[in-house]
Amino acid sequence: MFLIIILVLVFLVAFVLSHIAKKRFPEKVNKIIPYNFMVLGGLFCYLSTKAINNVDELVLFGGIVFFVYGIFLLSKQARLHKKDLR
Repeated sequence: MFLIIILVLVFLVAFVLSHIAKKRFPEKVNKIIPYNFMVLGGLFCYLSTKAINNVDELVLFGGIVFFVYGIFLLSKQARLHKKDLR
């Protein structure tokens, strides 16, 4: 239960801070945020393998979610860039 709370809080903090930063520095943040979520996902996946007995599935799932969200943001960014070029 404790890990669920940590995963949700980390995601909410990262999500809220990214939206606040987008309003202040949109051109810089839009390039950096997807990679930050992907790195965060990689860190959670790495931490899941450091469990005492075996892989901690909840932390692994959280890492996968962060990583997929980062990829989603990158694809969204690429689509917007293609639309701007037209």
